[in-house]
Amino acid sequence: MDYELVEFESPFFTLYKLHEGIYAVIATDHALTGANAGFFNIGNHTILFDTLATPNATQDLLKASEIFTSRKPTMVINSHYHGDHIYGNYAIPSSVPIISNPTTLAMMKKYTLEKLAEYQKIAPSEIN
Repeated sequence: MDYELVEFESPFFTLYKLHEGIYAVIATDHALTGANAGFFNIGNHTILFDTLATPNATQDLLKASEIFTSRKPTMVINSHYHGDHIYGNYAIPSSVPIISNPTTLAMMKKYTLEKLAEYQKIAPSEIN
């Protein structure tokens, strides 16, 4: 498969065009971004695939998707419940639906608040 590095300035990820309307968002620093993501244009819709770990990284994802598809995202798909794929949901406008499969949704409901509470406990020790 051919791919093309796309010029987009972000401290969180590097952007690649995989095919017309299909982009891969590859984390440059997993401590800042968490995971990889992507977006694609299916004609009348731009869909984000995962939202990264932080609202700041997700803001760059939103900006890139709008620039390269000429439209704001119309839907988000969460692949699974891990925070590095869903915590960026916080930065998604409330008018944009966020979908996942029933198992992912159940796992998000079960573990997300629990994991955030764990992170709050350890965060002070990680800050110098």
